[in-house]
Amino acid sequence: MRHVRSIGCFAFVLIASVASACTPQVVVTEAGERITGISLEEHYALTTDVRESTFRGDTLKKMVASMDKHGVFSLTGTYEARGVLDDGSVIVVIRTADDRERRIVVKNCMEPHLCEFLGDALADGSVHHKPSVCRTQNVCEHANEKKPRPNGDGP
Repeated sequence: MRHVRSIGCFAFVLIASVASACTPQVVVTEAGERITGISLEEHYALTTDVRESTFRGDTLKKMVASMDKHGVFSLTGTYEARGVLDDGSVIVVIRTADDRERRIVVKNCMEPHLCEFLGDALADGSVHHKPSVCRTQNVCEHANEKKPRPNGDGP
C-alpha cells in the first residue's frame, strides 16, 4: 500500500512539473503588458528565405527590458520608406499572455527605436547580425498615418 501511495505522489509531481513546463513564462513591460514571446523575422527582397529568431526565458527578459528602454512597445503598424528600392524588412512579433499577437513591420528604412534596441541585442549576443533595415539611411514614415495632400486639403 505504501508503494502505491508513493507512486501516486510521484505521478502527481510528474504531471504538475510537465504542466508547469508547458505554461509560458510571462514578462511584464513597464506599461503592464504581459509578454510570453517575442520573435524577429527578417525578410529579404531577392529571396523567399526568412531569418527568424524567437526569444524565451532569460533572453526574453533582456529583450523586454531593452524594448521598454528604447520605446519599441509604443510602435504600431507599418513603417516604410517611400520611393526606394525594396531591399528587406523586419517584423517584430509580440505574443501576449491573453493569446494575442501584434506585429511591428519596418520596410526599407531605419526606424530609430527598433534599430537602437537591435543594436543593444547585437551587443549582448541576443541577435547575431544587424538587419539590413538598420544599415540604410532611408527615413521611415508610418504607413498608417494619413498625410495632408500637397494642395492643403485634408487626408
